[in-house]
Amino acid sequence: MACNDNCCSCHSKKEEHRLHTDTCCCCSHEENSHSEAVSVWLIAVSAVLIAVSFVPEFNGIIKQILLVASTAICAVPVFISGIKGIVKREINESLLLIVAVIAALFLGDYFEAAVVSTLFRLGELLEDYASERSRKSIESLFEIISDTANMV
Repeated sequence: MACNDNCCSCHSKKEEHRLHTDTCCCCSHEENSHSEAVSVWLIAVSAVLIAVSFVPEFNGIIKQILLVASTAICAVPVFISGIKGIVKREINESLLLIVAVIAALFLGDYFEAAVVSTLFRLGELLEDYASERSRKSIESLFEIISDTANMV
């Protein structure tokens, strides 16, 4: 079931669905925790492909295919975000990643492209995790604040 913006107080902010990691009190959706799990798996698969590319038996074209696959797994979502930024006439870190990955691929530096895109996605995931923990800590502080104040 999809949330509507007025179903509870947790949807009063602009970033309502992006910051949900716990089950919503009204509609039981778990969008963000699912997308984080998918991101973790994609980053892990990308890292495994990079590691497998170091196997001595994989030389030449097989190594390049593994590294390009690793790049594609992590870079495609960032490319989409970067293209959306271009459409909005915004320069952001996604656009810079697009430039770096495309340049590395054109130069034949497939390992560089794979590592840059994988580390970028890992950094985004850690940033989201840290901001979510901070948000939860701030919410818990607000829960212990008294609703009334006594004037002396």
